[in-house]
Amino acid sequence: MKWAALGMLLCLAAPAGAEPAAHPLRIGVPWSPGSKGMADLQAAARSIAQRTAGRVQVKFAEQPDLDSGPAPCDGALLAGTALARHSPATLIFALPLFFRSSAEVARVRTALDAGIAADLESRGFATIAQVDLGFAYLHSLAPVETAARLQAAKLWVPPADPEAIRMAESCGLSPVPLAAGEVREALRRGAVEAAIVPPLGAILLQWHAEIKSVADTPFACLYAVVAVKQSALAPLDPSDRAAVCAELARAFAAAADELRAKEAEALAVLAQNGVERRPLARAPDRQAEWEAWAGAAADRLAAAGILPAGPLAQARRTLAEFRAAP
Repeated sequence: MKWAALGMLLCLAAPAGAEPAAHPLRIGVPWSPGSKGMADLQAAARSIAQRTAGRVQVKFAEQPDLDSGPAPCDGALLAGTALARHSPATLIFALPLFFRSSAEVARVRTALDAGIAADLESRGFATIAQVDLGFAYLHSLAPVETAARLQAAKLWVPPADPEAIRMAESCGLSPVPLAAGEVREALRRGAVEAAIVPPLGAILLQWHAEIKSVADTPFACLYAVVAVKQSALAPLDPSDRAAVCAELARAFAAAADELRAKEAEALAVLAQNGVERRPLARAPDRQAEWEAWAGAAADRLAAAGILPAGPLAQARRTLAEFRAAP
């Protein structure tokens, strides 16, 4: 109490012409201090400070959502189930084997992005950027050639994420929740047999030392949204708000471009380290089997209310039209 009273007295005693305090914005991101991703974002923060004459100070915290760290954030790069809690339609991008290429992701985004932004707006967020971070691939101790084999495999999922576990179970998979730092040893012991992750992540976490096979087929899209609480942006004047949104959008779009560019490099590094790259289905009948399994999994998620049926149907129509075009 005495500290609050002292703060009030200091405010009252400030000269009438004193500059107002800088407005802080704290954004949660997946990059750690010292990483290139964080360095690029910090450069954007410096640009924001310069464009706003120091009126806005952006800080970045290493946490995957708004509330997972020691202090809540004003915004975050939201992905996966952390994003789906605010817009369930984003789970469409995580559906198994839904997309075959980045071009398909881009086309479906033209149909879904506006609705996702509207979902976030209705929950009090401003959408700063919507980005495609590339694909996750099926990494495993041995080749997984059938959907039945994948369903039987012990599949790693992040711990303390009941929505990810529920989604995996709805797809008929056998999830093993485990901290990322424990997965390499679990792979060595066979306690985990497979993981659906981006190849760069498998390398950085050194899982590739245990993994023997990676399916050379995109398994799920890594879609993310940079969302900031409208209440955090409201105090800013329009020009400062525009500067914040423009600089953050530019920085996160550049980071997404870089991650997608590194995907092929990471797959090549896996091959150089003895990880066999092979198609998920070598024969047409196996391809049809995988497609039937993936389609049924999406239908079950929609029937269970995990995935909104309307956006799913819209995404399927968009894909069908894109694939049918000459």
